[in-house]
Amino acid sequence: MDLLILFTAYLPLSRIRDDASSLAERTENASQPAYDTISILEYSFWQQKYQMEHRAVMRLRIAISIFLANVIGIFGTALAEPLPVDTIRALTQQHTRQAIALFREFLSLPNDANYPDDIQRMVEWMEVAFSDRGFATQRIATAGSPLLLAERHISDDAKTVLIYLQADGQPVDPTAWVQEDPYTPVLKERTESGGYERIPWELLDTSYSPDWRVFARSAADSKGPMTQFMVAMDLLDKAGFEPAFNIKVIIDTEEEMGSPNLPEAVEANRDLLAADMLLIFDGPPHPSN
Repeated sequence: MDLLILFTAYLPLSRIRDDASSLAERTENASQPAYDTISILEYSFWQQKYQMEHRAVMRLRIAISIFLANVIGIFGTALAEPLPVDTIRALTQQHTRQAIALFREFLSLPNDANYPDDIQRMVEWMEVAFSDRGFATQRIATAGSPLLLAERHISDDAKTVLIYLQADGQPVDPTAWVQEDPYTPVLKERTESGGYERIPWELLDTSYSPDWRVFARSAADSKGPMTQFMVAMDLLDKAGFEPAFNIKVIIDTEEEMGSPNLPEAVEANRDLLAADMLLIFDGPPHPSN
């Protein structure tokens, strides 16, 4: 459960915001699905997502540090000695800028499942991103947009962890956003009046404030958790750490539509998705909106 909570944390600029609508509108949307009829599976995802809104949100450096420490402690390591906590923290600090760059690139990909062509381009991007991190990828065809499976096989004798990630985002009304495009992430800081004003990304080259915010569709729900996962894998590799377990990642591209094709695809690919543990990494909006 610690790892599950960890991966619901946000990326480096804590309490990242992915909507420019009012808090009232957000609360209304969060309290009820966008569709009248939902499956038990969909309901469980919605219930879990919005229960998590009340959990404390961790910043990227803390999140990745704790993740690395937990993985090393729980599953063992190929290293002679576990990595010192200070080393893990140093790694996360050194790679914060790269993490933000990856996050911006991912956020720039439109991900409304009502537009299959956009989902197709995002799937192609994810295939490259996971392949670059040592994962073999394959698409699982459905009646709608495909699921993406990424796998890093360690050993036939090792246990297998299956991780659920979500790539699509809620439909977006660009006119409700105080920026040119919700798929063009911008950096903002809070003003004395309580609002937010845009600041240049270049500020990150020389300074950093945990109170800065990234505004973009799906910044929190749910490209944040997937970016954290990819960055964590990068840092594990840089540290020379090899997990003692196989990793499978199933990426849903229609979650905001209620995952209409997920149950059938899972049933049809039982052997392909077989695992000893399931972790669901999904990111809610921060309670402050």
